[in-house]
Amino acid sequence: MTRRHRSTRSAALLIALMTLVGAGGLRVTAQDASATPDASAIPGASSAPGHVASAPPSLDIETIDRASPEPDLVVSNVDLDALVQGNTDFAFDLLRQTHGANVALGPLSISIALAMQLAGADGATARQMARVLHLDLPRERRDAAFDRLRRELGDLARPGLESSIVSQLFGQSGYEFGDDFLDTISSHYAAPLAVLDFARDANAARQVINGFVAAHTAGRIADLIPPGAVTGLTRLVLVNATYLKADWERPFNAAFTEARPFLLASGKRVRVPTMAMSAGEATARGPGYQAIELPYVGGRLAMLIVVPDDLGRFERTLTAARLATLVSRLREDGVDLTLPIFSSRTQVDLIPSLTALGMRDAFDPQRADLSGVSDEPGLHVSAAIHQAYISVAEQGTEAAAATAIGDTGTSGPPPKLNVDRPFLWIIRDRVTGTILYLGHVTDPRITAH
Repeated sequence: MTRRHRSTRSAALLIALMTLVGAGGLRVTAQDASATPDASAIPGASSAPGHVASAPPSLDIETIDRASPEPDLVVSNVDLDALVQGNTDFAFDLLRQTHGANVALGPLSISIALAMQLAGADGATARQMARVLHLDLPRERRDAAFDRLRRELGDLARPGLESSIVSQLFGQSGYEFGDDFLDTISSHYAAPLAVLDFARDANAARQVINGFVAAHTAGRIADLIPPGAVTGLTRLVLVNATYLKADWERPFNAAFTEARPFLLASGKRVRVPTMAMSAGEATARGPGYQAIELPYVGGRLAMLIVVPDDLGRFERTLTAARLATLVSRLREDGVDLTLPIFSSRTQVDLIPSLTALGMRDAFDPQRADLSGVSDEPGLHVSAAIHQAYISVAEQGTEAAAATAIGDTGTSGPPPKLNVDRPFLWIIRDRVTGTILYLGHVTDPRITAH
């Protein structure tokens, strides 16, 4: 029997919804509800093979692109490195806040969406957000650094590797948003404003946004925003979606995949489908862990797999500095590797995690200062929803994430690295050090649907 080759796939999304306490002062423009647009009516929807959009509702959608990205953007390597380190520390903070046997997160998606939100915040709200996000750069340099990072990661596609990062604003028709906010989001985050009428039909607007997400994650993330999360008082939804489908630079031979033992955290041994190869990949050993880095085609993106003696203890002490030390120890060496096939999907309400980390005022209608978005009182973040997906097998990886904010060789036999107990995985850009996706697996039998 021929075994089907599968590739690494991943996707992530964050959505933030901004809502008013009251609806006073709104100027609502009626939209034509008679037209029934196809997938091309979804802002930025792709018609490329493999990109599947859910059926959008019957709404005309106006998209406003306020500004063009600056062609001669100059951002120092110091600022870029500071941004990446901050994003990394924030990613590990979120990992510690997210519980589950198998966890998948798209921290880059979350950081971008929250940075867009931060661009419209001021006062204590902005200070709390910047502190939680580990973003110490001044506002202008911070937005410019995100712009450079977006450009650095925006042109990775090649045969055997699909990658995309897409941001979008969905705003209430007739609502007055701050010009500086819209200009910043458009120029530095490449996020145009799509006009919807939440006040007239919140559920239809929700379906449009979910269709946008599905279209930009190859259908891996659908129905991200649940019924009721968007209401007639929603004024702005910020969305970032990332997608990756990448073949390994040296694929596993599916003929060698077989059931092998895996030690669960409980001490129970189970048998799970496990890949195997002998390869000259970069490996490292440190206090209490083994690690290997598996590159994708082109060599720029790679999956770092860390097998600690104690996964929980290792994650509790994980920082950007510790990751840098681990990466510095990687040396190319012959190794006999076994790695379980795994997939995972995580959906999480980010508000409890962000509140626990110190981001409180943005979610409080009495304290939130989002005056850069609009000077109307009562505007606050009412939801922050994230979902990520990962699938890893012989040919490579597929990953997707989405965020919405409302509002060297040796003689003799090669060493063995058996990923046969709970492990941490990180998909990273080896040039900038950016973490695109991360998570852990404690039971490969639990698979994503």
